[in-house]
Amino acid sequence: MSDPKTPDDGAPKPAPETSPGKPKRRRGLVAKVLGKLANDAVLDKLLRGGAMALAIKVGAAGLSFLMFMLLARASTIDEFGRFGFAFSLAGMLSVVGSFGQRMMVMRQAPAYAADGDERRLTGIVRYGYRWVLGGCIAMGLGLALGAQVWPGLAHRDYLVAGGVMTVMIGLAEYQSRAMRSVTGMALALAPRDIFWRLGVAALAGAWILSDAPPMTAPQALYLSSALLLAVLVVQALMHPITRPHALFRARATYEPTEWRRISTGLWGVSVMQIAGPNFSIVLVGFVLAAEPTAQLFAALRVAMLLELFQLAAQMVSAALISSRWHKGDVAGVQRICRVVTLGAALPALGSFLLFALFGDWIMGLFGNAFAGGQLLLVILSCGFLAKTVFGQSALLMQLAGRERAFMRIVTICNLASVAAILAATLLFGVIGAAVATTAGLISWTAWAQWDVRRSLGVDPSLLGALRSLKRNRDRAREEETDE
Repeated sequence: MSDPKTPDDGAPKPAPETSPGKPKRRRGLVAKVLGKLANDAVLDKLLRGGAMALAIKVGAAGLSFLMFMLLARASTIDEFGRFGFAFSLAGMLSVVGSFGQRMMVMRQAPAYAADGDERRLTGIVRYGYRWVLGGCIAMGLGLALGAQVWPGLAHRDYLVAGGVMTVMIGLAEYQSRAMRSVTGMALALAPRDIFWRLGVAALAGAWILSDAPPMTAPQALYLSSALLLAVLVVQALMHPITRPHALFRARATYEPTEWRRISTGLWGVSVMQIAGPNFSIVLVGFVLAAEPTAQLFAALRVAMLLELFQLAAQMVSAALISSRWHKGDVAGVQRICRVVTLGAALPALGSFLLFALFGDWIMGLFGNAFAGGQLLLVILSCGFLAKTVFGQSALLMQLAGRERAFMRIVTICNLASVAAILAATLLFGVIGAAVATTAGLISWTAWAQWDVRRSLGVDPSLLGALRSLKRNRDRAREEETDE
């Protein structure tokens, strides 16, 4: 039998003809780029971990929307406005009372875990719990006592409930970050992001279906706090680092001087970062009536969905960026930023378009009093869209040791924003507050992106990601031509 690879006379087969002037194409351009990405262990980890975080965050976003929508429908618009005021104030106070421990545990705990230093890992988690619990209790008591002595305040009880919520939010945020540093995304995120929101939504839905009178702001805050406490206890018991033995009895090593130095800078950054959007709710609540406060709070919560994809990816990328940066791998950091920014900005742009087209209908889901809130929603969405398009500038500055420079940026921008919010609210009402809030978000994110590009040599923005893709495409074409 003749060899199928040669003609019958045994002579070798001639090579297939190719068109003159055209090099032989072994692999397509797209296949070459995809092949490189597939063999990149860092990006593989980012995409796999990000998928879990994204799945949880997508579910959390839907449940967050459902939770606040049902709470709005279970109460009157005035009571929902008071709830939104107290909830936003509690969020701000919990950041103040956490003293930078949230970011510090995410920065230090993974390093201790990677080194196998169990005592320091136990020490930093325990140290953070003590500061967060003590600080948030102090903030909550301050709010409750202040409500009792504030002259001319018509409603005081909901601020006392807001003090309780301050402690619960502080513990929930810290515990989630501590777990995220040493375990998987599901255990770190799902209890609060999924089960707590689902529980509150179910409770509000049952309230609507019952014959009970409209839910008051204190009732909504106390019930939400009780459910959150139950979820946090169960979550803490599910991992060794947060069980009672680790928190109270296990041997631990402490570095209070070093940790205090690190957390001080991170604390200032955290306070300034959250001040803008939440402060607008608080300020409108002081200056205007409960109804516009409710409308602004609802629009803000919907607009915040635009940063969902970036937040999900950052939960994985933070540790990867920190590791790559400290190894001097600037190209690796740029590559991670490219994937995160493209993956976050494109769906955010699509969501913004939906808000622009169907904003009135979306806001109307909160109740008839919220219909017509499309302008508020679009204005606030511009700020969160810009925050996503400018990329992970804030995270990069904090992980690369430029937290003090970042604190200076957000302090200047947010102090200007606070003054602008006050003036705009007095002059133009809730629309003015929304415009000033958005201007503050855009200003500090743009400045931070410029600083990262200038000082770190990384461009985390959408434009930087597109430039990076173009360079990779050109390089792949050159390689293909050489072949």
